[in-house]
Amino acid sequence: MITILINKSNKLILTLAFILLLFPFYDQVLGEILKFFNFDPGIFLADYTPQKVNEIIRSGSYVDSIKFRWLEYIAYWNLYLEQEFVYVGDAGIVGPSGKTNRQGLDLSYRYQPLSWLFWNLDINYTHARAIEEAEGENFIPLAPDFSFVTGLNLNFKSGLYGSVNVRHMNSRPANEDNSIVAEGYTVTDLNMGYKLRKIGFGIQIQNLLNTDWNETQFATESRLQNEDQPVEEIHFTPGTPFFLKALIQFSF
Repeated sequence: MITILINKSNKLILTLAFILLLFPFYDQVLGEILKFFNFDPGIFLADYTPQKVNEIIRSGSYVDSIKFRWLEYIAYWNLYLEQEFVYVGDAGIVGPSGKTNRQGLDLSYRYQPLSWLFWNLDINYTHARAIEEAEGENFIPLAPDFSFVTGLNLNFKSGLYGSVNVRHMNSRPANEDNSIVAEGYTVTDLNMGYKLRKIGFGIQIQNLLNTDWNETQFATESRLQNEDQPVEEIHFTPGTPFFLKALIQFSF
């Protein structure tokens, strides 16, 4: 039995899943579409302290998934937690935060139009909510809702190679009522070079377009010297600005 919470988001996800299933993907290896159904009840464990492992196991966690697979694949998944545990950084502890449900759609595609050209695309959409909280106050802080990674890779017989990769993260709630938002970003990286037998030369550029972005983000309280009361707001680690690195490589 697959547990699915029926709401508008579910209808949207299922509609997208079936629309994408009708899209004419071409499988160069098998020449046909492979489909399979998979249901995996089990325990979902993350990096919690050993003292909390037994509590997590007792709380229960169930994963439901319906997957349609080619060499490229699309997958609808549903994750229900009877008890979610979160890390409280200021206190240095892991504490319970109630029942949650996450469901989403994953799409991966790989395409090689030419012998030297490769394209990859990974898209993820997730709807994550706390179950026992009131509507509008049931967001799961920092849970991503939409992200993608895509890239073009070139690899010539002459030894020349290169790639352009783009990664995107949507803006997402930083607290339970979405009054504080962790800003999204889109960052582009470039890698190119030349290999001659055992020697290689190349350059790597992180954040090619010099985008302003925040890497680590979280909402917490802080108080400056001139403030009467502490303020809850975004604290962040700035993302890497434009950064160029040249390399000389020797293989042996």
